[in-house]
Amino acid sequence: MRYSTLGLLVLSLFYSGCASHSATPLSASAQASGAIYYVENHGNDERNLEQIIASEFELRGIRVSSGATTERPADADYIVSYIDKWYWDMRTYLLELNIKVTEAATGTVVAESRSYQDSLAAMGKSYETIVRRATVQLFEGAP
Repeated sequence: MRYSTLGLLVLSLFYSGCASHSATPLSASAQASGAIYYVENHGNDERNLEQIIASEFELRGIRVSSGATTERPADADYIVSYIDKWYWDMRTYLLELNIKVTEAATGTVVAESRSYQDSLAAMGKSYETIVRRATVQLFEGAP
């Protein structure tokens, strides 16, 4: 009996997925200031993750637009950029997403979010779900 319990424990550790999240959320004043946010597509993203990120900002009543780096509006107060890392393990999945919010005028980082998940942790989740989770962390902090 003792060995079967130990075996189950080892198997559960082996099959559990690894995920980690961290965030430095936006201050309440940055969220409520009426500022304009611009979410940049870095140019290599054909999935248009910037649109998912922008929609999460809009859900919170924040003025936001999105597009290519070259289309950045002059009146943007904050720039939202991201780095997406994809991996293949029997399917392509979003391994890691880092989102950073900077003041347009100074380049000062005011918020950032990181979401990492291995293949098992990402199983059954769409990349849209993972992007939304990382974006929500910008407002609520990491779980």
